[in-house]
Amino acid sequence: LLYLILLSVNSKQPKQLIFILVISELIFNMLFTLKNYNYFGFDSYIYNKNIMQDLVHQYENNDYRIGQNSLYTKNDPILLNYRGIDNFLSTNDYKVNKFLVNVGYNGSEFETHDNDYNTIFIDSLLGINYKIDNHKIENYNIEKEVNVTEYRDLVLSIGIPLKYYVQKNPYALKIGYMISYSEIEFTDNPFENQNRLLNSIFNTNVNYLEPYSRSGNIFSIDNDEMVYLYYPYKFGKRCKIIIDDKKTSLVSEIHSYQNNLNGKNVSTSIKCKKYKEDRIPYAYYINMDLFKENFSLIKDELNIEKIDNNYLKGNIKVTEDDKILLLTIPYDENLDVYVDGNKVKIKQLYDTFIGINLEKGDHIIELKYHVKVLKISIIISILSLIMTFFYLKSVKLQKKC
Repeated sequence: LLYLILLSVNSKQPKQLIFILVISELIFNMLFTLKNYNYFGFDSYIYNKNIMQDLVHQYENNDYRIGQNSLYTKNDPILLNYRGIDNFLSTNDYKVNKFLVNVGYNGSEFETHDNDYNTIFIDSLLGINYKIDNHKIENYNIEKEVNVTEYRDLVLSIGIPLKYYVQKNPYALKIGYMISYSEIEFTDNPFENQNRLLNSIFNTNVNYLEPYSRSGNIFSIDNDEMVYLYYPYKFGKRCKIIIDDKKTSLVSEIHSYQNNLNGKNVSTSIKCKKYKEDRIPYAYYINMDLFKENFSLIKDELNIEKIDNNYLKGNIKVTEDDKILLLTIPYDENLDVYVDGNKVKIKQLYDTFIGINLEKGDHIIELKYHVKVLKISIIISILSLIMTFFYLKSVKLQKKC
C-alpha cells in the first residue's frame, strides 16, 4: 500500500528505490514483531508433545482429572485430549472461571491456568489425581521420572524441561461425591475461601489454612511448613511479584514458596508497569492433619461407567442421610440428569457445580447434554431460507413486469 501511495505522489522517484525502501520496512517490522519469540524444529515439538500425550493417557482415569504444566498452549487439555483445569475460551462459563480464581488459580473471565502451586486441598476437591510437571509438588507422591534426551539442544533452547515428574495426589476425590452442603460467600482472600469451602463440604467450623502474622508486607514465619503466598492484583496488568528481593511470579495466584523457614521473615512487594497496586498480600500454611481427619469421612463417591462429550453414566452407593451429591462439573441448563432412569431437578452448588439430592441406597446417575434451543434454531433458519427464497422470486417477477 505504501509502495502505491509513493508512486502516485511522486512518479518521478526511481521505482527501484521505492521498492527497496518498502521491502526494508516490511522486513524490519517482521523482525521487530517476532524478536521475542523462540523458534524450534517441528520434529522436536512433536517429539516432546508425544511424550506428554503418552504420559497423560497412561495415567488417565474417567473418575478423575489430570494436571500438567508443559503449557504448549493455554488449551493443553484440548490439544492433548484430557480432562484438566487449564482453558482459554471466549465461550467459557464466567461463573466457573470466577470460582477457580476465588480459590487461588490464575485466570480471568476467559481463561484459567493451574501452575501447580495451589494447595493440595483444592486439587483434591476438584478430582486432580495426577500432575505432570518439571518440579516436585508439595504433598504429592512421585511415581515416575521421564527424561527428554532426543533433540536435547532444541528442547533447551525453547525452555521445555528435560525431566518430568509424574506425581500422584493420594487425597484426590472422584468427580462426584456426597457432601454436607451449606451456602458460602467468597472474599478476595483465596485461603479464606478454601477454608469456607472445606467447612461447607465437611460440615465443620475450623481453619484448614492458618495465616502467618504480618507487619506491613513482612511475614513472620513460626513453623517449618510450606509457606503459601498470594498477592492479588488486577488480571492483565504487567506486574512483578517480589519475594525476599527475588522475582518469583508474574501472575495473581496462590504460590507455594518455601518450607523450613522457622524463625525467619519473608518480605513481599509488587511492581506494576504504569499501575499502582496497594492491595494486602496473604501468607498461610496448611493444617494437613486436620484435612486428613475430615477427608477420611467422605466415603460415598460416584464411579464412572461411561463418559463422552454429551453423556455420563455412573453408580453410587449412598450410606448417609442429609447429604447431597456434588458433581464438580459445571452447572448447565442444557444438562438433563436422571437418577435410576427418572429425570430429576438439579441444584447449582457454589454458584458453579451440579448438586443432586439422593436418598440412601444404590443409584444409577446419568447426565445427558443437548442444546435445548437447537430445534427452535433449526426451524427459524429453515423459515428464514423459505422467506428469502420467496422474496427473491417476487423481486425477479417485479423486474419482468
